[in-house]
This record gives sequence, structure tokens and C-alpha cells, in this order.
Amino acid sequence: MQQDNLTDVELHAQTLDGDTWRIGSLYSPGLAPPHLNERATMVANRVPQWAIAAGHTAGWVWSGLGTPEPWNLVCATQPALSPLVRTQWKPRARETASLDTTILEALCLLTPEATTADLLTCPGDDQVCAAQLFTLTTAEKLGDVAASCVAGLRPRQRDRARIRISLVRTWWSNHPFVTL
Repeated sequence: MQQDNLTDVELHAQTLDGDTWRIGSLYSPGLAPPHLNERATMVANRVPQWAIAAGHTAGWVWSGLGTPEPWNLVCATQPALSPLVRTQWKPRARETASLDTTILEALCLLTPEATTADLLTCPGDDQVCAAQLFTLTTAEKLGDVAASCVAGLRPRQRDRARIRISLVRTWWSNHPFVTL
């Protein structure tokens, strides 16, 4: 059944009937959580074309853990978005030429490595970001990313990164047999 033409009430009814899987405002056919390409398609259908998925939104696409909302998006500094769009979507403006991005099912998002770096400091729940980091990286890669990122951060961002790194390292030590 095509879900594009259904109202929110009809989609919610399908979820209650067990025909649709739902997370936040995103719906996917079937009861099983969506796979990587399905998650990318779901986000691509929801966010504007100018958006680059970052932080925990990109982390959700890559790992399937947590939730993509509230949307964590990046936009180009030039051309600037209208104030109305900035208020509605609350993207972080960045120089996009310096970002490592990829296209996955029509969704522009940070690469897994760039997502790892962004998850250290992006706004959002520390437990969710740490869980996404747990699946996206290894101890060596996390150490390299932390060494290159943490030095130039403001104190609040540095504290957030240290908390998330500490959580991930604790989980790795407590659960050494969890593999990718």
C-alpha cells in the first residue's frame, strides 16, 4: 500500500493495526525497524532538499539507534536560508565545502566518520549519541577523532564530548563481545 497519500490519522491507524512501523513523524511499512537505505529514504522524504543530515539524525540513519528527531541538520552559509526556514528547521549553518558528505537514497548526510566527529558535540541526549558512537566507531578511531576535535572546542562542547567518550569507553569495557 502506498503511504504517500495517507493522512496522519490513517498512518497512525495502520501503526495501531500492526501494518506500519513508526518512529516520531516517520512511518515505514511493516513491523520490522527499517534498514539503512529505508531509514535514509524516510529522512529524505521528510527534510528539505537543502538539508544535510548531521549529528544524531545522521547517526540514526547509519546505526538505527535512537531517533532522528528533533532534526539535527546542517545548511550552507551561502546562500543563506530565510529567517522563516531557519526558525522552522533550526539548522546549524556551516561552510559545506569543508564537510565530508555522502548521498544515500537521495539524502545528503555526513559520512560515518564525519558523523562520529559531529556526535561528540552535537546537541542531543548524551546516552543516545554515545550509543550511536558505540556502533559507528572503534576505540582507535574514537581516540583519533577525539584528539583532533576536542582541543579546539569551547568548554561546554569539550565537556559534552568527554561525557560521551567516557560512556562509550565504559560500555566497551563492560560489553567487550558486542561487535559490529
